[in-house]
Amino acid sequence: MTTEQWSFSPLQRNGYRVIYADPPWKFSSGPSRNPRNHYPTMTIDEIKALPVKDLAHPDGCRLLMWITMPLAHRIQEIIGAWGFRYSTSRVWAKLWPREDEMFLYPNSLARGAGYEVVGNCEMLVIAKRGKPARIPPGKQPASLFFARRRQHSRKPEMVRTEIASLFEGPRCELFARSPAPGWDAWGNETAKYVEAAE
Repeated sequence: MTTEQWSFSPLQRNGYRVIYADPPWKFSSGPSRNPRNHYPTMTIDEIKALPVKDLAHPDGCRLLMWITMPLAHRIQEIIGAWGFRYSTSRVWAKLWPREDEMFLYPNSLARGAGYEVVGNCEMLVIAKRGKPARIPPGKQPASLFFARRRQHSRKPEMVRTEIASLFEGPRCELFARSPAPGWDAWGNETAKYVEAAE
């Protein structure tokens, strides 16, 4: 008899009402700005194979997953493999680090890589499993938000803080890069950014 190894140790099976994920997407081109130059990446099939549904609380769970625009057409496939159904998305418009979190000029938007368009936005997909608690009326966040771009792939701290204020835990973060109170973290860079949240 074999014992199945739990991929997400030390996270708890069936323990989370919120799962926040920033998968390390693998891209086949753009070598100078490719994520694999910064950290190990995973193919979509490898990401789909993760047992994310086994983290979800049986009474209901929300998944909030970052995905880049070129992969948007694969959203349903990925969240479906994880046992979630699509709800909606938010869009982060990235500002240059020197900008305040207010859109002032067209050149305030950061420029990233891209073949058809310049990549300066990223999507935060929101999906559900079961029947998670509703967001209180009047507390729903805007679908578009502006925040400064920081180190490669580092997401705005305000998003994690906002998630914690909207959704009761337990909460976990997959591919976490900094610890946060009230969150269980999993990943190979969980202490990369240890300064206090901005």
